[in-house]
Amino acid sequence: MKEYEVQKVMLPCGEEYAYRMAGNKLTGGGEKTVILIHGNLSSSIHWQTTMEALESEYMVYAPD
Repeated sequence: MKEYEVQKVMLPCGEEYAYRMAGNKLTGGGEKTVILIHGNLSSSIHWQTTMEALESEYMVYAPD
């Protein structure tokens, strides 16, 4: 299974937001975007196999 690094961005309110991203347009990722939302106090780590399957055709984001 391919692993995707956790990216982080600082929001204007001072909170840090974490997410995983796959499907770079420069390496073949598509023009369409898919956002994968987890539930049950889970984590974006559980979407990694789905991200791998979609990344060749979509830009994929999985927020935490």
